[in-house]
Amino acid sequence: MWSERRRTTLRRLASRSVSRSHARLVLAALVAVLWLILPAVPAEAHAALLKTDPPAGSVLETAPRQIRLEFSEPVQLRFGGVRVFDAKLGRVDRGEARLAAPAVVVVDVGPLARGPYIVTWRVISADTHPVRGTFRFSIGDGTVASGAGGRDDRALSSFGSASRPVLVAAAVARALGYLSALVLFGCLVFLTVAWRPALRGGSIARSMAATVRTVLGRVWPVAALSTILILVTEAATESGGSLQDGLAPRTVGPVLHSPFGTVWLIRTALLAALFLVVRKLGPAGTPVQARSVGAMAADQVLDEAPTTFRREPWRRVGLVGAILAGGVVVTPSFWGHAATTSPRVASMAADAAHLLAVSAWIGGLACLLLVVPAALRYADPPEKASCLAATVPRFSAIALVAVAILFASGTYLAILQVTAWPALFGSTYGRVVLAKIGGLGLALVLGAFNLFRTRARLRQAADRPEESELWARRLRRSVGGEVMVTTVVVFLAAALVSLAPPRTTGSGGAVAEVFSSEATVGPDRVSLGAFPMRVGQLAQIHFSATSPNGLPDDAIQEVKVALTLVRNDLGPFQYEGVRLAPGHFAVSKVQFAAPGSWRLELTVRRGDFEEYVQSYVAPVG
Repeated sequence: MWSERRRTTLRRLASRSVSRSHARLVLAALVAVLWLILPAVPAEAHAALLKTDPPAGSVLETAPRQIRLEFSEPVQLRFGGVRVFDAKLGRVDRGEARLAAPAVVVVDVGPLARGPYIVTWRVISADTHPVRGTFRFSIGDGTVASGAGGRDDRALSSFGSASRPVLVAAAVARALGYLSALVLFGCLVFLTVAWRPALRGGSIARSMAATVRTVLGRVWPVAALSTILILVTEAATESGGSLQDGLAPRTVGPVLHSPFGTVWLIRTALLAALFLVVRKLGPAGTPVQARSVGAMAADQVLDEAPTTFRREPWRRVGLVGAILAGGVVVTPSFWGHAATTSPRVASMAADAAHLLAVSAWIGGLACLLLVVPAALRYADPPEKASCLAATVPRFSAIALVAVAILFASGTYLAILQVTAWPALFGSTYGRVVLAKIGGLGLALVLGAFNLFRTRARLRQAADRPEESELWARRLRRSVGGEVMVTTVVVFLAAALVSLAPPRTTGSGGAVAEVFSSEATVGPDRVSLGAFPMRVGQLAQIHFSATSPNGLPDDAIQEVKVALTLVRNDLGPFQYEGVRLAPGHFAVSKVQFAAPGSWRLELTVRRGDFEEYVQSYVAPVG
């Protein structure tokens, strides 16, 4: 008797030691991840400035009446705008900046004297990241404004910028939001699909139902709190203020009226409905008349639950809860990089599938690690082994499908965002993606161990209590390792939200989506912008010409573009521009047949007798 008690005590101490060891490893891994990603937390530019009027660096003979900026994607002006400063950093803009088109911002200016000017701008890109910058032009004296003495920085500082604590809090809030949502979704999927033995009634079913309600009841407040913190940090980031500013109605209000705010309100409503569903979770079946000692002990622990209970639509309630939790999981797809990546529908669908797959996998692992042992704590060893032997294969099938979806969607998203092999190693975004792939690979190895070895051992040891208990502990350790690794992967995924992908920046050897260039063509200053520079996507090429007096050149009669693939001398493909405004022409529905360097030959006919040709070389990915 004493030796048996001693063995039991040692097993409990060993289990606690393993749990504490897992906790320390998770903490150390998270600290390492945060140490690596915090230097890169400030978000880089996501909406690219295609062209400006007047052109950056231009010298004008006549003062412009307004400043015009055109971006690569729709932008919003909340907490930002356009400001124009003279050489003494005095404001010369008049009124508020406004949207002339979804991607075009204009601001009026007063009468401008001769001399240099600095234009600063700040907008909110479609993926909710603030973007700001400066450019310079001059009137009459032949020189442009210089950034010497930090005048550009002082002008740009007129727009606030979020501090590092706000950016870190935003990353933590998104990570907690991911983790809590995936646990909610994964546990409900596990309960509905994998845990069939618990649906037949009996003491184990009642214990499972109570444990699931307890776990989801504890995770739901974390999901709700992280959702509130996501709104507060988003308001603070967009306004360039502190966390306290993010709580003010003057900053939260505009954010709630934005597309991000609409998605956030939908997420909040889904969480509220999920709370009601979680409270209705309960086992289906009929009461068990013959009760074991373990079942009676379970009843006592579960607040003396009555011996009879009504039949509940268990599968229906669990399915509704899984659908609601799935909606919470996919909300980041509507405000992140996927919402601004072309093709938009395919990108958002792949991102949503990616999030659902990883949630079903990781959430199911958390259920195996936390919920199942608690539900089986009063079961006899043979009953416990047979239950695990029946449940693990079902979850393995779920995990197998989830990993397949995870691999396919992750590969597609990586191709869209990274665009080139060198960028996978040469950019911060690419290196985080590699770390995420490595973590998922390690978790997959641990999962394969559970699938091909532990499951078979549990079946063989169903009639041998000591051996079955041994393999049950090994299963918990292996699942704990998977949970530890995948938790780190979730934090890496949250870090990716704050990093601009190479497709928008061209970093690490990737091909940027936007090509822009300015040159002097004849007497005019010409701006050329093309977007997106991708094979198989319909691109647009915009041309604008500004005469020496600073006004659009209305004398331009015709603009033609010829595209040739330099490597294979494929082409030329001829396109004729459509006149949109004086001096502004556009070519739409341009298709690049292959990746590589393309020569864009621009032919401009001015008046009846002047014709100018300008060549550009642009990369296409």
